Amino acid sequence: MSLRCLMTKRIGLTVAFSLAAILAVGFFLFGFEERPESIYMILSIAATGVLMGAVVIYSLDKTFLQPIAQLKEGVEFLRTKGGPDGCLNVTGKYELEELGRSINCLLEELADAQQELKKSEKRYRYLSFKDPLTGLYNRAFFDYEMKRINKNLEQYLPLSIISVDIDGHKIVNDTFGHTEGDRQIKYVADILANSIRRGDTLSRIGGDEFCIILPNVSQKVANQRRENIHKAVESHNSGNPFIPLSISVGVATLNSKGKRGSVYDLYHLADDDMYYHKYSKTESVKNRVIELLLSALSEKDYASHGHIKRMVKMAGEMADRLGLDEKMKNDLLLVASIHDLGKLGVPDEILFKAGKLSQNEMSKAKKHVRIGYNMAVRTNQLAHVAEYILHHHEWWDGSGYPSKMKGSEIPLICRILSVIDAYDIMTIPLPYRPAKSKEEAVEELKKCAGTQFEPAVVEKFIEMIEEGNI
Repeated sequence: MSLRCLMTKRIGLTVAFSLAAILAVGFFLFGFEERPESIYMILSIAATGVLMGAVVIYSLDKTFLQPIAQLKEGVEFLRTKGGPDGCLNVTGKYELEELGRSINCLLEELADAQQELKKSEKRYRYLSFKDPLTGLYNRAFFDYEMKRINKNLEQYLPLSIISVDIDGHKIVNDTFGHTEGDRQIKYVADILANSIRRGDTLSRIGGDEFCIILPNVSQKVANQRRENIHKAVESHNSGNPFIPLSISVGVATLNSKGKRGSVYDLYHLADDDMYYHKYSKTESVKNRVIELLLSALSEKDYASHGHIKRMVKMAGEMADRLGLDEKMKNDLLLVASIHDLGKLGVPDEILFKAGKLSQNEMSKAKKHVRIGYNMAVRTNQLAHVAEYILHHHEWWDGSGYPSKMKGSEIPLICRILSVIDAYDIMTIPLPYRPAKSKEEAVEELKKCAGTQFEPAVVEKFIEMIEEGNI
């Protein structure tokens, strides 16, 4: 029963009982005397009561009961329909009309908020399972899929997994910046996406790690997929991108459930196979990281003058003159080619400024030794010479940077490198000054022997210059 009907019934009953009470009292007082005027009086009072009751009921119904019933019905509609889609048509007392209008405004706002909530829910649902950078499935979905497959493993056998890792991605991030690193991740994502079929699950499960789950795929087919991926990478590199791709791919297949029969065991086998291929590559492939760094250095103006080539040539001559063993000579040649690696992290407006650097700019420029060290120490190919990159600007008297080393504390390779580097920089034109002659550069080296440079190294270097071996 509605609120309106219930209240109308209660008011009606109240009036009826009131009339019955009036009639009973009237008959009790006047009925026994059988006087017509008394009966007429009682009936007049009763009729007046009925008329007033009807007026009261109508007035209450029109003014209060109808609006309240409409509000109640509107609230019930919202409760049962589960959404703010209705609009309350409330007419009556001014205050109740205002209440209805306020509620309608609230309903409109709730409807807008609900639409936004639905959009947000859809977006968050997408993000919870999707990688925002590549659009592939993310680690959360990969874990969900692994659990789902493991519960009903037999229906997916033979089951194969391909594990993929980008080689040297950390170096790319540190050297060329995260924008270039992200671009590299997208390239790999596109290559892998083009290698899968409907029913396969491709996920980016880490920064530079990907995994493909292949239900009902044999080991032979999975190995062919790996070959196709490598061919796609070669095709990408044949387009001469600024940074060539290098990836390691591992494959594992489960044909039947056994001692190592879970999908998680299979994933670990694929991961182990990927790392096996990563660390068993030939040196020529491993040296690609160094080639990438050198190609980046060659893009800089200071390298395009042939600075690196001259540094390597002079370093080889000095190694022979000083009688360095083969290992130290190779290290000197390597450092000569990459000693300025950290300048990739210094803004060009500082490197090529046509004027004196400010104190703040000089501070930023000096950071190149630590930047180069951080790059080198993260690679197996360069880690053993990272210390030399860090200290090649130390001075013999201890006033260099970054560690204020002095004398024989400075590694010999750094002492040799500092003399060669200073001579070559003095003899080439730079944005902020013209080149010095060979004689002027030699005089400057002699002047700085004992302060910036080790005297014995300067002496050997000048001998080499005067004999015309450079």
